[in-house]
Amino acid sequence: MADSPWTIVPTSENFETEVIARSMTTPVVVDFWATWCAPCLQLAPILDKLAAEFAGKFILAKIDTDKQPDLAAAFGVQSIPLVVIVKDGQIADGFQGVKSEAEVRAWIQKQMPSPTEQLIAAAVALEGASAKEAEVKYREALLLTPTNEVAQIGLARVLCLLEKYEEAHTILEELGKRGYLEPEAEALKAKIELHAAAEESGSVEEARRAVAANPSDLAAKLLLAESLAGVGKNTEALDLCLAVIEDSAGPVRDKTKEVMLLILSTINDTATTTVYRRKLATVWY
Repeated sequence: MADSPWTIVPTSENFETEVIARSMTTPVVVDFWATWCAPCLQLAPILDKLAAEFAGKFILAKIDTDKQPDLAAAFGVQSIPLVVIVKDGQIADGFQGVKSEAEVRAWIQKQMPSPTEQLIAAAVALEGASAKEAEVKYREALLLTPTNEVAQIGLARVLCLLEKYEEAHTILEELGKRGYLEPEAEALKAKIELHAAAEESGSVEEARRAVAANPSDLAAKLLLAESLAGVGKNTEALDLCLAVIEDSAGPVRDKTKEVMLLILSTINDTATTTVYRRKLATVWY
């Protein structure tokens, strides 16, 4: 077995981190083999050579089925050598038996990220540090593949971070013409709608003054909730919505429920959304 920085020997205990987690950013070629398997020993040097040749574009994971029977069983290994490639946590492709070096190289090359996918990966990595730089990468990806939905949603996401809501809205409207939106796209759409509502409601300070001037004005409280959500103060906005629902009836109550559900759809924290959905169910019924 070649000693290479691009080769790992995972176990059942660390497989989740060594293979599944790694595959989210780098494809992992998993070689199921055994010391008694002559075809395995014939294939191994080819895989080692290609791992060195590709120099980190993929990780080679070698699993001795005798030492790691649990992993072999989990993958349904019935005969070896078996080679699979894991990308984004899922098996993308595989083959059994021995292949020539040229055949294995072509197979691996086929599994490598396309230029568009590479740009998307670069954009995702940049989002936390520089939304502007991520925007550039997403736009480059869309120049190569204008209909790539991952890049479109990613661009809409960073445009929201940059407060370019109108363009983000246009992207999501185009995606919606397919007849559906992915959950993240739905959340972005809700975020944009909340921002628009907050702009119509005025600043948080203005909305607070309006409520202070007339504490019984439930419509003013709803506008304040929208303003709060528009600046990310979701917990305060949700608590205010609950209070309005408890004290109101008719159209204002219905509208407040809509706003509350919209706010909840933008929150990624499952624990928070679960708590507030339960509270909403309690006050609503």
